Amino acid sequence: MHIHRLEKIWLGIGLSMLFVFLGILGVSAFAMGTQPPSAHHHMIDPTKVNQTAPFDQPGIKQVADKEYEAVMVAYAFGYSPAKPMEVPVGSTVHFTVTSSDVVHALEIPGTNVNMMIVPGKSARCPTNSLNRAST
Repeated sequence: MHIHRLEKIWLGIGLSMLFVFLGILGVSAFAMGTQPPSAHHHMIDPTKVNQTAPFDQPGIKQVADKEYEAVMVAYAFGYSPAKPMEVPVGSTVHFTVTSSDVVHALEIPGTNVNMMIVPGKSARCPTNSLNRAST
């Protein structure tokens, strides 16, 4: 079977790009220690959310000056604690959220808080600076 010269060139370019991409992937995965996001989740038993710390006492508490930790449990049609959580404007809030039933989402408009909450996983949101009033 005869392969045309231009086809050989393009096959060579395609194969070389494949090896370049696989090489980059290998270096980032093994040499640089890159891991998928799932490695950062903390697993809990979804049937025992109400008995597992810190979700046994959901709410907001001050951990430092202008720094708070909000622990929440998502459930069908709501979140626990059900009462609004208030912090001073300009405060930093660390969110820790889980669910015991189905997948939920948590978003606070105007901030970088946008989380997918999966049953059995403790979702932690990076530090968030709240620079304006929000409900």
